[in-house]
Amino acid sequence: MTLIVSILISFAHAQMAPVLWSASKPGASQSTVEKRLKEAGYAVTSVDWKQPGGLAEGTLGPPGLLALMNRYKVRNRLIEGLPEQGPSFIVVEHESAFAVYAFIRNKLWATAYGLTHTALKPSPDPFESTRLSALTKTTGAIRSRCGDLSITDRDSYGNAREWKTSCQGGRAYAYYEPASDIPFRILLVGAGG
Repeated sequence: MTLIVSILISFAHAQMAPVLWSASKPGASQSTVEKRLKEAGYAVTSVDWKQPGGLAEGTLGPPGLLALMNRYKVRNRLIEGLPEQGPSFIVVEHESAFAVYAFIRNKLWATAYGLTHTALKPSPDPFESTRLSALTKTTGAIRSRCGDLSITDRDSYGNAREWKTSCQGGRAYAYYEPASDIPFRILLVGAGG
């Protein structure tokens, strides 16, 4: 069972479809990822760096792949080889999530996910003990699959809001920003990032 499948099983309650996650095995071909997403009924947009606005759509559109890479100081392999060759992307938008799959030479290198408030469904009662159970289960799924999930930042109340770990030969990062339009974001980066 891959990290992505494991996370997805935990996300079932958060209305996150398993295919969004299971399709992101590092090194998978673009055609394989696209096929799996389409078979699951997702509207998939394939974008190439040569298309007008293609690089911007893949890196700057929701959930913000480039912003996540910059936040975690990930080496930007997406621009290596330009202008002779460049990356391609698969973009998926869902009512409760966004996903961008980034490919280098037709192999999946990085995936960015963003979960909306709809997916997380926090309770409006700040004193309810299970208020953030979707967030807890999500970070628990990453931890159970990758091992130790280090907390790298806490809010002023001491609540964890940012995590990182090594996983599947690469790295995984996640952060929770409740006031954001996409409050929970995850970046999975393959080797060399």
